[in-house]
Amino acid sequence: MFNFSWMAQATTSKHPRLYGLLPNFSTMLALLVASAAIAGGLWVWSFGLAFTAAFLPLFAKTVAAVVGMTALNFWFSREINTFMFSTREVRENFKFDEHNPTDLRKLVNQVRCEVNAHFKKVYGDKHQDIPMPRLLTFTDHHFKMVTVEGRNPGKAAILFSSGALNSHDTNLNQRHMAALVAMQLVKIYHRRSLGGTLVGMGLDLVNTLENARSGNLFYRVIGFLIWPLQFFLLLQRAIKRSYEYDAALTVVDMGRGMDLIDAIDFKVCPVLFEKPTYRRLAEDQASKKRSEYNGPFASWVRWFTNWIDKQEYAGDDKTGWRILSAIDAIVRELGFFINELFDPNPRSTNLKTPMRQAIPGYEQASNQADLDRLYARDREINRDLYKEIAKKDRYEVIGPDGSGVVKSAHAHEHSHKLKEKITRLEKAIAQLSKGRVASKPTKGGAPITTQHARGKASTKVQPHQVADSAKRAAKPTSKRHH
Repeated sequence: MFNFSWMAQATTSKHPRLYGLLPNFSTMLALLVASAAIAGGLWVWSFGLAFTAAFLPLFAKTVAAVVGMTALNFWFSREINTFMFSTREVRENFKFDEHNPTDLRKLVNQVRCEVNAHFKKVYGDKHQDIPMPRLLTFTDHHFKMVTVEGRNPGKAAILFSSGALNSHDTNLNQRHMAALVAMQLVKIYHRRSLGGTLVGMGLDLVNTLENARSGNLFYRVIGFLIWPLQFFLLLQRAIKRSYEYDAALTVVDMGRGMDLIDAIDFKVCPVLFEKPTYRRLAEDQASKKRSEYNGPFASWVRWFTNWIDKQEYAGDDKTGWRILSAIDAIVRELGFFINELFDPNPRSTNLKTPMRQAIPGYEQASNQADLDRLYARDREINRDLYKEIAKKDRYEVIGPDGSGVVKSAHAHEHSHKLKEKITRLEKAIAQLSKGRVASKPTKGGAPITTQHARGKASTKVQPHQVADSAKRAAKPTSKRHH
């Protein structure tokens, strides 16, 4: 494979001299060549911009620079993200997560086939299959999944952080991962990267002019005139959020909506073990509301007081003034709104709302049995797509009958070793118990003589020895007469 590893080796000194401060001659020469090449490339780029600006009207240089950089970023987006994240390609038979071994290529390939089968039913003859995207991993302990749509679906990529592939920390099984991957593949299928790139180019242009106007009066005037174009920033975020909503609803139609809702919950709180149904939560919220306001001007302000009562959290103290709770709610929700306004990803609560409405019976489910029926219905919807997939492309772990969990051989070996240790410990405890029973007195009452006891018995003074000692003590000695 073509790479520049030989250049990296050539520009790294293996045996520097002068206490490690002076590289060898070949390294110095390679560094000079590399620096000259970089400087030459920058000079050519600057000359090209200046030459173009000479034949274009106002702001030509700025516009040309922004358009040129945007075009390069769009055309080489996959390759740029590949080296920016210091990624590694996921090859065949790569398995991740020792707690739930995941064959990532097989998982993504089956979901890709499901996406193709779904859109084939939707678009018919106009449908075009998307190929397998490039799968890459990078080191980051946080859950991150980056989608690069590329200049066409054949140049797409999905980047997984190391934290996203650790089910022990994320609490996500392979069915959850399949639902999240389906969202990324839907965005790749719709081929909306060009529109997002154009909006991003407008944003870059506005930012460049905004920065330039501080040093030049003419730029300052023009920058002030185009200041309203800052809405490009909000527009770009809004467009990307709309992609998330659209992809989530498509995943619901594919029969993975329940898994996607669970995955979103685990992304927000990985240690979430159990939660009530949506209906139970709504009933609990309603049961803990304040009593309806019946004070002065009740008929006029009841709509406002009812709104305040809905905004209070179920566990909040409700003995204070309603107007203060209203101010708290406005500050909180305004903060949520501003955060989401500048974020390309929607708030999880807002993302789940249309999904709950799109799954028939979800908001009415009151117990686990009702939820189990919704899971079963999802699996049957997904089974129709699963039948369209060739056997060689199937990954049974995330299929309609798959649990999303694979018991690893390492875990089995660890369990076997643990059982052996427990068995040895039980035997040692049994032997110790037998020793204690043997040390107890016998039925005849005679003590069991151990080596230590025998030693003590041998040193015991007999009666006749006591008498002889007394006689010797009573007999006077010559020293005492003196």
